[in-house]
Amino acid sequence: MAHPGEGLIDLDDLAVRDGKDYSTDTLDVYATCIPESGNISGDYVGIVRMGNNVRIVTTDGMGKGLLAHNHAHRVTQEFFVRAHANGNEHALEDLSRRFAKESGESRKMFFSAFMLVDVQQGTKFPFDAIFYGMGQPSPLIYRAGARQIETLPSLAGVAIGLPLREDDEQKPYSIFSASLDESDVLLLYSDGVTEARSARGRLFSEVRNGLEQTFRRSVRRWKPADEIVQDILYKIVEHCGGKAQDDITLVVARVKEQA
Repeated sequence: MAHPGEGLIDLDDLAVRDGKDYSTDTLDVYATCIPESGNISGDYVGIVRMGNNVRIVTTDGMGKGLLAHNHAHRVTQEFFVRAHANGNEHALEDLSRRFAKESGESRKMFFSAFMLVDVQQGTKFPFDAIFYGMGQPSPLIYRAGARQIETLPSLAGVAIGLPLREDDEQKPYSIFSASLDESDVLLLYSDGVTEARSARGRLFSEVRNGLEQTFRRSVRRWKPADEIVQDILYKIVEHCGGKAQDDITLVVARVKEQA
C-alpha cells in the first residue's frame, strides 16, 4: 500500500490553461482549480491511488483568500493521512469532530464543504464507486451505454468545521454507491460552476447551454477528460464575461475502453 500522501496532487491556484492529469491504466482523470478573479483559491483537489483504489477529494473552503485556502488544504491533507490509517468513514468522523472543536475554541467559524469519491478499480466492469458528501454539489455521470446523464442524489452532510450536536447519532456525511461501466464519465464540480452568473444575473446551471448540456455535448464527441474540462471552462468564461465570481473546480474521470 502506498505511503500516506504518495501520489497526491496539489491543484490550488491554477490558471485556466493549467490543470493536472492523473490517469491510470483504466481511468482517464483530469482536474483543475481556478481562483476567483484576483484571489487565492479556497478550493482544493487531492487525488491518491492506493492499490486498485483511486480516491478523489474536492474541498471548498468557505470564505475567500488565504484563510479559506488554508482550511481546505488542511482538511484535504489530513483526510488522506487518516483514511490511510483507519479508513474513509473513521477519517471523516474524526475530522468533523476535530475541526468543529477547533472552530468552537477559536470562536472563528472556518469550514469546508467536502466530497470524496473512492473508485474501486478492477479487472472487470463495472467498477464500484462510493461517494461521501458533506455539502458539495451532486456529481454527474454520463452513462455511455444509455447515452444519458445521471444526476446522483443530493449528498448533503455537515461541512467540516461546523458544529456537531453531541446527541445526534446521524453521521456527519451522506454516502451513496454507484457503478462506473466502460466509457462512463464522472464529473465533479464546485458551486462556483453552477452559480457562475452572467451580466444579467442568470446562473450557469439555468441557461440552455449550461453545465449539463455542455457536459453532454462534449462527452458524446468521445473527447478525453482534459478536453471535456476545457469545454466546460470555455462555456463558463463565456457565460460570466471572463470574470469568475467564485472559485471553480472541475474533475472529470472517464473509464477507458477495454482493449
